[in-house]
Amino acid sequence: MRMPSLFAGLVFIWFGGTGVVSGLQNLEIVEMSFTDYVREKPGDEWVRLTGVGLDIANASYTPGSLEDTILELIVPLRPANAETRDTVNVMLATSDADMIHEFRKLQKVPEAELEKYYFENVAALFVTAPVEGMVRISFDQERGRKALSKARPDIAPDCAVIGHGAKPESFALSGSMLGLGVLMIVGRFFALRG
Repeated sequence: MRMPSLFAGLVFIWFGGTGVVSGLQNLEIVEMSFTDYVREKPGDEWVRLTGVGLDIANASYTPGSLEDTILELIVPLRPANAETRDTVNVMLATSDADMIHEFRKLQKVPEAELEKYYFENVAALFVTAPVEGMVRISFDQERGRKALSKARPDIAPDCAVIGHGAKPESFALSGSMLGLGVLMIVGRFFALRG
């Protein structure tokens, strides 16, 4: 029984501590234009970007566990009124039902009719809207970038991925986990001494 409580205490300290640090680093959401975000490449994790075009037509997806389900769309983000499809610098990971619905409709269109479908549905496939969430993969992280670049060759080497609608962890929950972990370790220490 000694080792599990020690291990559990360390786990609580780790997750509680990272949540507290993340909360302290992200006290307020950082709002900026998409163009400024790509140019400046800030280290902020909780962001709201304006002037964003969501390129649903060129999205990738994570399949769900059931056949023919989509767990999450990975949508390239571009400047709102972009004329070209340049390198992707930022992507949005989303489970938004409307975006998934539009993507599924596009997947069912026969290849011979795609150009016509794009023209008739451009407003649904290239949506202009602000994007808010937590950065999952930031400009300076390598984690996950190799998988992204294999899936999409148009991705910039320093592409960021934003989790749609995600917010920093609750201070109360993270602080409680950290405190519980410390109490478990201290309690275990005193139990060994006595």
